[in-house]
Amino acid sequence: MLLILGAIFVLVRAIMARNAALIIISAAGLVAILLAAFFGSGFTDKLTDGYSLGMAIAFAVALACYAIGLYATSTRRSGPS
Repeated sequence: MLLILGAIFVLVRAIMARNAALIIISAAGLVAILLAAFFGSGFTDKLTDGYSLGMAIAFAVALACYAIGLYATSTRRSGPS
């Protein structure tokens, strides 16, 4: 629940900054977290490999989205060298 609230907070901050790239990346990260939660709840219920794989892939996508968002933010602030 705390991860979802944090992802919503990041998305709201990106919208307030009016940065299209960060909005897209933050929205994709939020969707990936929601998918990981969905697959995780399915995995705890049915214990199938497909739900475990879905949860792992959704986590990896969310992690990549926020890593790219951090990189985009740091390069935007520092500007070209």
